[in-house]
Amino acid sequence: MTVSPATVSSEIIPKLTLVVLCTIAVIARFRNITRQKWNYRKSAVSGQLSVVSRELKAHATRTAVSRELKAHATRTALSLFYLKAKWHRLRRCEALADS
Repeated sequence: MTVSPATVSSEIIPKLTLVVLCTIAVIARFRNITRQKWNYRKSAVSGQLSVVSRELKAHATRTAVSRELKAHATRTALSLFYLKAKWHRLRRCEALADS
């Protein structure tokens, strides 16, 4: 079967062009869907990472506050201990002075 040049230019080339354009459109759509899925997954992962980061910061803050409270309690206990010891010394001095 022989095809005339007129048939090639008038029928086959437009059909091939249409097939090529449709193929390019399908590939572009597939890439777009794949990119959208990847972006969605990436944003989901970054969202999870930001939640984890927020939790770690909150935990660090709670730990720091707890550490400060413990240090304050220790300082308070020590100062109370020293005040009590000083009070006892004063009482002994008063007792010695009275006798």
